[in-house]
Amino acid sequence: MARMVLHAVPTGTHTRGSDDDYPWSELVRASASGDERARRVLVERTLPMVHRMMSRLVGRRADHDDLVQTVYARCFRSLQTFRGDAKFTTWLGSICVNVASTYWQQRKNHASTDDVPELMLVDGKSPEAQIAARAGLRIVARLLSEMTPALRSAFVLHVLEGHDIDTVAAMSGTSVGATYKAVERARQQLEAQAAKHPDLARFLSEGSVRS
Repeated sequence: MARMVLHAVPTGTHTRGSDDDYPWSELVRASASGDERARRVLVERTLPMVHRMMSRLVGRRADHDDLVQTVYARCFRSLQTFRGDAKFTTWLGSICVNVASTYWQQRKNHASTDDVPELMLVDGKSPEAQIAARAGLRIVARLLSEMTPALRSAFVLHVLEGHDIDTVAAMSGTSVGATYKAVERARQQLEAQAAKHPDLARFLSEGSVRS
């Protein structure tokens, strides 16, 4: 398979008016049949989401773009199996989770400064508060990189990405109950470290990460 060239479309920029109105169902169906234009539009619509999710699941690494390529390669290879039982973005998100899980299994959960997830700070803070929050953010990112793939993905998808538990369960291929427990265990692991790290305690108490 030839390597795809992926480019995010800048916010507010459109390639063609007709592309913007391409219905999801038709877009997915045409992409599954091999329509290159439909596949290009599908990538343009979803690339920002995939980039963000992979950054938060595995960190901004030198091979980050290769992982994104892997997500789309698996997407197009399996697209004919998509039946529309869930939203397409939920289905695509599950591929992101699987690619990230494979990555972490290959690295055996070895933490590295290159593996820091890309977390989102809440807007509206003062510059001083932003600096303090970033100190806590670095600790959260390191602790996330040390968690099992299941806990990390559940926390990232629910707390950082803002998906409800049902959607996270669908993306992760687990039950709602197991997903809820994974999120709570991840929270507990972070809170257990708060006593050792004042910046982390402040970070969690002030809600510096979108929840």
